[in-house]
Amino acid sequence: MAEVECRDCRDFRKCIGKDFYRYQDIKFCRHQVIWVIENLPFLCWPDIPSDDIVEKPLKKGKQSEAYFVNAAVIKAEVMYRLKKTKTDGKLLKAQIKQGLQIMEMEPEAKMALYYCEGWSRRNGSYARWKEKKTYRQRRRNGS
Repeated sequence: MAEVECRDCRDFRKCIGKDFYRYQDIKFCRHQVIWVIENLPFLCWPDIPSDDIVEKPLKKGKQSEAYFVNAAVIKAEVMYRLKKTKTDGKLLKAQIKQGLQIMEMEPEAKMALYYCEGWSRRNGSYARWKEKKTYRQRRRNGS
């Protein structure tokens, strides 16, 4: 099976994640959010692995920003989303540092990850988003 580019991936369940994402690849899927959290201590975008050869740049012309700006933007966005999740975000960071897979994480950490992923995130606070999500899950389960 050929590897699907992150720009073209539409189903996170079929995605296995990568060891490295370029700025252009970041669409805030679950695997990418985890990768960004793992790499938060770096100010600059991590170097492209030597075995990853970029054949064609996505955009031609001169680069109008410093090389670290894109990384700072992504880092700030993920940190902002994590900050809104409060203790659940801290739990998520701790479980990522432990090396847990998504299915092994605590439910609160998963909720923070789903919120950081961006699905319906802008419709209100994390507490309200979490409340809606929990309500929908209870309705699906027939409780």
